[in-house]
Amino acid sequence: MAVLRRYAVQLGLGQDGDVTTVALTDGGNGLVEAVRGSFSAAVQFVLDYYHAAQYLHALADGIWGEGNASGRCWVEASKTVLWEQGGVALLQRLQDLTLPEAVSEEGREKYRRALDHFGANVHRLDYASYRARCWDVGSGPTEAGCKILKGRLGGTGMRWLKDCSAEVGALRALYASGDGLWDAFFLPQRSKAA
Repeated sequence: MAVLRRYAVQLGLGQDGDVTTVALTDGGNGLVEAVRGSFSAAVQFVLDYYHAAQYLHALADGIWGEGNASGRCWVEASKTVLWEQGGVALLQRLQDLTLPEAVSEEGREKYRRALDHFGANVHRLDYASYRARCWDVGSGPTEAGCKILKGRLGGTGMRWLKDCSAEVGALRALYASGDGLWDAFFLPQRSKAA
């Protein structure tokens, strides 16, 4: 996080009212606190849509059984509600769900955990609004970016000292992020040198 914070400060991310810093996470424990410690308190948190969708699939499997047609139908409808209306509507859909009599105790527990999970994250599930702002709602681009970094750092025969690999990785990520961030990082350095 220290390297991330240093580059974020250099680029002015999270400081300027015209820039929104968005943190896309999988909902893991401690991520919000770690990110808030590295950026301003104005960070907007988004729960990865595909993580939320996987949670719904697991819930349906627990209630109706794996691969059940009713469960698949319920998941698709629930994902549509989440995508188009957000977390408040999904949470209402979950609360209105009447579990079939034959649901196992494990399925009932999955249901209780889903209510807790989506209830705790409802403020990070406004996907229609996020898409309207052109924010990513899935971590696919980030995961693809990790493969780019791994390719730069983990090539055949490459050996790195820990500190050097962090610096090279940060520069490669900056470069892969596009000309705007690359130039924003280096232009202030050039101006100071002149």
